[in-house]
Amino acid sequence: MLDIDILRQGNQVTLKLIGQIDPATVETFRQQLEELLALGCRTILLDLEELDFLYSEGLGVMIEFALRLRGEGGQLRVVAACERIASLLEICGLTEFMCAGAALKPPTAVC
Repeated sequence: MLDIDILRQGNQVTLKLIGQIDPATVETFRQQLEELLALGCRTILLDLEELDFLYSEGLGVMIEFALRLRGEGGQLRVVAACERIASLLEICGLTEFMCAGAALKPPTAVC
């Protein structure tokens, strides 16, 4: 099960992902990102603090959209992650690529 809480401010959106990105939910995650791009959102921040599991295809979706947004002058960044997900990003060498400056701590503001 995956719940996605959305906080939108202008062209910037924070997605708080709660639960799991697994084979049953990865398309829901992808579709949400597609919808945000179609709406003109160019900065997408991911709060993964309450994400319990990240399936490899979900990680691939994150990388795909980070690259797409960069190509359009935007960004997809992880602004918070639980220890397990933070370790996964580090092991995969994605910390610098995907994490914001105050990486892996809960955001205090979306602006």
